Amino acid sequence: MYVNKFIVVEGIDGSGKSTLCSFLVKILYSLGIKKVLLVRDPGGNNFSEKIRDLIFSKNVDYSMISKKSILLMIYASRVQLIEKTILPAINSGYYVISDRFYVSTLAYQGCGWNIEKKIILLLNKKFINFYPHLTFYLNISPLIAIQRLLKFKNLDFIESQGISFLYKINFFYKNYFSNLSNIIELNGNLCKKKIFLELKNKLFLWLNKKCIHD
Repeated sequence: MYVNKFIVVEGIDGSGKSTLCSFLVKILYSLGIKKVLLVRDPGGNNFSEKIRDLIFSKNVDYSMISKKSILLMIYASRVQLIEKTILPAINSGYYVISDRFYVSTLAYQGCGWNIEKKIILLLNKKFINFYPHLTFYLNISPLIAIQRLLKFKNLDFIESQGISFLYKINFFYKNYFSNLSNIIELNGNLCKKKIFLELKNKLFLWLNKKCIHD
């Protein structure tokens, strides 16, 4: 029997995380797992989405806002998401799939914005202390990612920070995930069909392994 899990998808902007999340839902449904909840971080419920809207508002002059203020807004959204959405869903027997989680904060706000890592880790310890059972990491060339992003007209202020920023974030992801267990890396440079097949095969292996051991 498959036990309930919290699954996170991580990767740089333009890597295809949202598409992968929809693939995950489809695969779990095909296995007869109907109780699946898809969320995004920041966001994922009414209050957290209001915070997200404020963080990514087109009407904000970000040169006038402290990056640490944005960091705290992200954590306000995340705490609300965990306490009011993710944990109640898991306790009710759901699989929860999240488009981003705390590693995105380490990557973007920590590495990308140079906010001290110890501040982010302290926020995790005091307010989160809850981690995914499995993380899918979409490893993609920043060049391919930026080409995908440029197809969209309305990039938010994070997505519009350029190729050098994406290289920096991508380097962080690769190094960080190389030292963790329960990480499944996927080749984000592939076409959607090949990524779906790779995801399906690796997810099946992981679920069967957990089924045996749990």
